[in-house]
Amino acid sequence: MADDIFIVIATFGVVFVITAAMLQGLITTVDLLRAGFKGRRQSQVMVLLARFIVVPLVLVGLAAIVQLGPTGSGPTGSGPQVDMAVCVIVLTAGPPFIPAIAKLAHGDLPYATSSALMLTVLTWILLPFTLPAALNFLGTGAAVSSSLVAEPLIAFYAIPLVAGLLIRARYPNLAMEIIPHLKTIAIAALLLSVTLYIAASWSEFTSLFLTGALGFALAIPLISLLIGFVLSPPYARRTPAENPHRSSKITSIISTSLQNIGACLVCAFFVLASYPLAGVAILIFALGSIVVTALVMAESGKRYERAMAAATPAQTNPAAAGGKSSS
Repeated sequence: MADDIFIVIATFGVVFVITAAMLQGLITTVDLLRAGFKGRRQSQVMVLLARFIVVPLVLVGLAAIVQLGPTGSGPTGSGPQVDMAVCVIVLTAGPPFIPAIAKLAHGDLPYATSSALMLTVLTWILLPFTLPAALNFLGTGAAVSSSLVAEPLIAFYAIPLVAGLLIRARYPNLAMEIIPHLKTIAIAALLLSVTLYIAASWSEFTSLFLTGALGFALAIPLISLLIGFVLSPPYARRTPAENPHRSSKITSIISTSLQNIGACLVCAFFVLASYPLAGVAILIFALGSIVVTALVMAESGKRYERAMAAATPAQTNPAAAGGKSSS
């Protein structure tokens, strides 16, 4: 990929990361965080356990067992670069659109907002240490230091998020006016960055068809959803529509499944910029997880609506019957 093209792609990517991070801050209020954290300690602990321990151990372990393409020569081979992408994907959590997908499934929106922020902050803290360790464990050959990971995360994600939180707390009316414009900019920047990246790296993209990466792109969200289902209270049990714990369980599952695409792009453009196939694989894995999780949750939301619609007549019929008998 030519340097000029990469700079354009990275610029759009950085614009998305900055605007998405600021949006996450702008939509977050103190009252929403209090409502989200209140009475959900067990669910929060299990989300952290699932997202930062179980999911990485399972998927990094699976990547170590399954050879994702030929090893090539050192870190330039397709196999090591796909392994790099796996490490990034499993270690980045807390996307700002957890509430949007939770809304599809009729999840707990305050809990979704607090969960997204909690996972984002922990990703900032842990990723500079866990990513180099995971890359070394899989023998990718990528020389990545903690500072190389931390510096762009702080500059392009942490600072805009904090700025958004401060603006929302101090100038709520201004925040509400900014949000629609930032949403438009973020979506446009993401689409441009992803489209240009794939077009400019088309040879790397097509080479992924020769590896197990595309199958792994499907496995990542499905395995993560399963882990979230098993470890979210009530554990390993389906929750019917009328169950009061359904909304929090659904939100915990979503939080476990999704990756922080902003942190993923930071890693693709700055941390692993020398490995173009790794960047393409990161995009495929992240977008695949979003699509699969959104589809699963949209279907869950439809089932919830059908169940509630079916339950409503059953609750109102006795009253109607009583009215007819009294007349």
